[in-house]
Amino acid sequence: MDIKAPIKFDDNTIFKVDGIAFEWGKKSGYDANGRRVTNLTGHTGKNFKKYCPRCKLSKIDLEFGYDGRYIDGESQRRDQSYCIDYRGLHQ
Repeated sequence: MDIKAPIKFDDNTIFKVDGIAFEWGKKSGYDANGRRVTNLTGHTGKNFKKYCPRCKLSKIDLEFGYDGRYIDGESQRRDQSYCIDYRGLHQ
């Protein structure tokens, strides 16, 4: 998945990438493309980190699928909740 900064979280905080690693508790919101992103847990300085609720691990965003299910009918897609490793084993 390709998350574009800045991220506007549901609590109205905004995260802008500055190349420094940063971690936070699970947060959800919208990326710069207006795409719903869920379970973000930080940034490595290069990639966002996202929590997989099945594996119970935080992994970089590249370890999650590009397209999740549609929300609001077919006007908007959200991110994948489960990592590629988990989905590959259980689908």
